[in-house]
Amino acid sequence: MGGAVIMISSLFLVSCVNSDYDISKDIDATMGLGSSGLALKFGNTEKVYLRDLLKVSNSNMLDTTSTSLYFLVKDGVINTNTTINNADPVMINPVSVKSRQTEVEETGTYPPNKVFTINESNTSSTLDINIKNIDAAVKEVSTVIPDKLEVTGSFPSSLAGTKITTQGVVITFPDFIYSDQLNSKHQYQLENGKTSFSLDIDSIVFPKTGKFGQVPINNALSLSDDISMTGAFNCTTTQQLYLKQGDPIYSELTFVFSPMQVKTVSGVMNKEVSPEIDPIQISNDLPDFLQDESVKLEVSNPTLKLWTKNGEQWPFALLFGGTMKSVKNNSVITSVNIPTSGSVEIPQKKDQIYYFSQTETPFDTAAISAAAEKYKVPTFGKLVEKLPDNIQIDMKNGKVSMNQNMLQTANLGQTYSFNMGYRMLIPLSFDANTTIVYTDSIDDLHEDLKKYETSGLKLTAEVFNAVPLDLNVQVIPYDYNGKSLASEITFTTEVAKGATPSGAVTTPISCVLTAANPASIKKLDKLLLKISSTSTSSNSLMSNQYIQLNNIRLILTSPIIGNFN
Repeated sequence: MGGAVIMISSLFLVSCVNSDYDISKDIDATMGLGSSGLALKFGNTEKVYLRDLLKVSNSNMLDTTSTSLYFLVKDGVINTNTTINNADPVMINPVSVKSRQTEVEETGTYPPNKVFTINESNTSSTLDINIKNIDAAVKEVSTVIPDKLEVTGSFPSSLAGTKITTQGVVITFPDFIYSDQLNSKHQYQLENGKTSFSLDIDSIVFPKTGKFGQVPINNALSLSDDISMTGAFNCTTTQQLYLKQGDPIYSELTFVFSPMQVKTVSGVMNKEVSPEIDPIQISNDLPDFLQDESVKLEVSNPTLKLWTKNGEQWPFALLFGGTMKSVKNNSVITSVNIPTSGSVEIPQKKDQIYYFSQTETPFDTAAISAAAEKYKVPTFGKLVEKLPDNIQIDMKNGKVSMNQNMLQTANLGQTYSFNMGYRMLIPLSFDANTTIVYTDSIDDLHEDLKKYETSGLKLTAEVFNAVPLDLNVQVIPYDYNGKSLASEITFTTEVAKGATPSGAVTTPISCVLTAANPASIKKLDKLLLKISSTSTSSNSLMSNQYIQLNNIRLILTSPIIGNFN
């Protein structure tokens, strides 16, 4: 619509700055200089298309589709970082499990290789694990993966000068200990005869006190359960020994755990995600014809397109919502929530496209993916009913949160970057009551008109209008000092009818300027063309629409007083 207005004003400029626009030339003296009706004929203009006058290369925000529809577009990115902080290093105390005990039966000297048998043992001791200073964002813990956690053990003999060998020893760890060296019952089978082992613990799984895992208390977690050992042992002398009756013979297995740093946590998390989003600047990038205070738009289908572009880099599933605010002169004009109610689920480790639009079908110049999620926001058009200085997207204060209805997994201490692209699309399809205003001027008239005194001027033309908008044309006079002559010279408004569904419309226009004092015409130096259009029905601005002015004339409409020599 605005393009149509800018086109009209440019046509006048094209006509009036032509060398034909010289009142000292082409006057038919036989018409009679003492009467009204002195006319200057300028002829016809070429067809002037919107695509020639409203070039998308001249705006950072205006674009056009292959179907000639103009739209406003603004791209940007949404970035934020988040980190689940490290917990304290974990120190696990050694755990000792003593085998069943036997005793020396008789006092005496025993030769090398004397074997004492310790029959089947079934003993246990308690393993305690405590993790402290867990990030408060971690609401439940299901699984912990250590950076490295190794447990080692050996079987010493209680008698000096003897050694222990094992027979069918099985070590059973608590159910919360997982390792690929353990079987499904969390058991480690020691090879017969071996007296030491080393085991890598892959993960620690917590019992459920919440929905998915254990709820930290005072930012700490604790686990406690038995390590048990079954099996038989042989104690063999390695040298000649003197032993007393009743000397105890046993082996005490000590489990030694390396210091542990928690690397990864799976559980329920609610770390704040508050993207800082620069306002979407509108007015700075608008063409001039859309910046007038009188401009009011009721667009049919503005659309916000969002897409995540994190891939494997963002491990958290999110619940997303936001408030969009239309701001003019530092005041919020209106605001809408996206989505209208509830929230949008953003999956983890998967890119997704989202549309928020006024109608069921969003507007996009690109193909809309069938997998894209679409949300109708019926009040979306109010954001641009009056074109704002900027549109703000507020995603703070809990509007974006981690989805607590599912397990999340994060490496502690690692900073994760959340990246989302956005595109604001405003198709220039206008509803009823839309108003667009554009002004321009015809300058340097004084040199020609200073010879004349007359009470009236009239600018006439036949407007061929293929744009479906009625155009209001006013010609406002200014003197050579840049001062308005509106108090001395009145002017009328003419309407050039807009195209109909049947086709273009030709309308004769006659813009009349009337001077109360004929001498006022001598002061005239500039005609300010104020051209406005008011839509009375839904219309679309298309780059292949055009206007052509035919039979353009400037007529002095009343008797002329002047020196024509």
